Amino acid sequence: MNLRQLKTLIAIAEHGTLAKAADAIALTPSAVSQQMTSLEDEVGIALFDRTTRPPTLTYQGQQLLDGAKVITQTAESVLNAIKGENMAGAFNIGAVRTSIFGFLPRAVSALKKEYPMLKINLRMGHSDDLMFDVSAGRLDAALIAEPETLFPKLDFKAFIEEPFIAISQPGREYDSAYEMLTSQEYIHFKKNVPLARIIDSELTRQGIHTKSSVQLDSIYGIIQCVSNGLGASVVPATSVTHPFPFDVYSVPFGTEKTIRRIGIVKAKNSPKDFLVDILHERLAYLSGPYGKF
Repeated sequence: MNLRQLKTLIAIAEHGTLAKAADAIALTPSAVSQQMTSLEDEVGIALFDRTTRPPTLTYQGQQLLDGAKVITQTAESVLNAIKGENMAGAFNIGAVRTSIFGFLPRAVSALKKEYPMLKINLRMGHSDDLMFDVSAGRLDAALIAEPETLFPKLDFKAFIEEPFIAISQPGREYDSAYEMLTSQEYIHFKKNVPLARIIDSELTRQGIHTKSSVQLDSIYGIIQCVSNGLGASVVPATSVTHPFPFDVYSVPFGTEKTIRRIGIVKAKNSPKDFLVDILHERLAYLSGPYGKF
């Protein structure tokens, strides 16, 4: 007795005749008949009453049919679980604040719809703390900006590589980032923010000398200040469009190499690699033209 025979038996019961069952499971009627004859020989009992037209299941055939449904459903559930299609259990994700307010909620929502049995836990934190928790096994993965130093036994894979833009309040247009950033007060990232090092290096390279009295550690705090006319700043391109669009004027900033990379950090050979890969693909898709698949 094998799964193919049991699935054929189920198809006959569902479709009423051998011919219709054969069409449904892409076999010839003779192949279906041979499978059922072989099954009867194996169990040593007549499964069909052939005095009727079409043949109907005997009492013993009905009993085997009930068992066949349980067996095939169990087998399919096991195979789907192995493939990750019936994924259940906990998936613990950490994220820096910019990810929480950007693409991550939409990606998690899509993941939850695809795997409703999965329990997804989100935690917000700083990059180093999140990496430590991934390394210690308290988190399955974390969304962070590309670290300068990666903890041992961890992998980092970017899902977005995006350029920077210089932004100011609408109402006046500028020919360049240089003109925008030197003509008004500059709203600066605090030194402990990883973005600050990338931006400050490019400001120095371009010879842009800014005047600044406002320093913040939040991208969205800076954008709010700019949109309300407190000055100009430099931010990643998607931050003014996700999770909702801000009313700011923008111009390109830096070269093609001046980019922010955000990705997923995880333990090497993690048992949750399947889920991490799916999350990565969702995030890359949501990142639009800057997504890295």
